[in-house]
Amino acid sequence: EILLLNTKLSKLKEKIEIKPLLKKFHGANKAENLLNNYRNNFFNALVEDKELEILDFLESEKKIFLGDEIANLRREYLRLRSEEKSLSINKSIEDMEEFLKKKKYNLLEVTKRIEGENKKLSKFDERYRALLKKIVKITEDILGNVKIIDKIS
Repeated sequence: EILLLNTKLSKLKEKIEIKPLLKKFHGANKAENLLNNYRNNFFNALVEDKELEILDFLESEKKIFLGDEIANLRREYLRLRSEEKSLSINKSIEDMEEFLKKKKYNLLEVTKRIEGENKKLSKFDERYRALLKKIVKITEDILGNVKIIDKIS
């Protein structure tokens, strides 16, 4: 759709014949500036020319022939540009959502690893306490009548 519109706009630019208009209005600052804008960047000039002042510089028969076409193409161009911006924004939102999903997944992975390490630490602590109890028991058995009061629980 955009390619078709670009083709139509290029053909319109050719129909307007800006170069002869520049010669005709040479020295008229406002006209010359507007026509130079159209020559240098037709698409932007069309968007900026809200009142379609370009029509004021066309001969009457061309004005009748091209007036509606210029207005329609300008509207279509603005609509497509607006849709393109909307699609771009939607794409950015989708990209951000995908980024957030990946980060959420990474966070879940890290959380699982932390939980695994905590379980290992808990098992290690249980073994450590069990070994201390054995050491205390063996020490009490060796010493005979001595009772170790400060046991680790």
